[in-house]
Amino acid sequence: MRCSFIVNYSYLFTAYTKTVITDSLGRGVQQFLPASIKLQYIPGLKLATVLKKYCRDQLDFQYDIIFILLGSNDSVNSGKGHIYELWRSVISGVRFLAPKGVKILVSTFLPRLDLGNSLYATPVELNCTQGFWSFLVKACNYTKATPVDLRLHFIEGKFPALELFVHDGIHLSTAGRRRLANVLNMHLHRFQTQLP
Repeated sequence: MRCSFIVNYSYLFTAYTKTVITDSLGRGVQQFLPASIKLQYIPGLKLATVLKKYCRDQLDFQYDIIFILLGSNDSVNSGKGHIYELWRSVISGVRFLAPKGVKILVSTFLPRLDLGNSLYATPVELNCTQGFWSFLVKACNYTKATPVDLRLHFIEGKFPALELFVHDGIHLSTAGRRRLANVLNMHLHRFQTQLP
């Protein structure tokens, strides 16, 4: 079986059964993943450009599961309605490129501590990632994808878990990379067992 997760980044040739595509969030995460999962990350990757990037490089979409973790780089200057259209377009494009019957998982992007009133105490209610969940669910319902809220694994109470992020409030610390690897593995394994 092959699975794929989209996390803003890079290249694959495949003895892997799962792949994650993401942006710079994925830096340093591969070392904590099992050998069956290939993490692809491209710093700065946006929903708006991911299909152009992957079509241009002719990367392989031959997986049973594709997990997409993108949107943070689009969120700064885009409204929720625009992000919805981008999610819908990307999921539809991946489904067109992928084998028939592929399972597509899509997550909200993780909390951004730089977008609230305070770098060190940003309530989730003030964090832009909170409001995007309903738009992702709507986009997934339209495209027959499965929404996954990884954001919840990076929150303690109403606040982002500070120890999981580095000083810029966006990228992950070593503990955050381990956490991301663990939750990716958990979700990919759970959905893989549901495949026929």
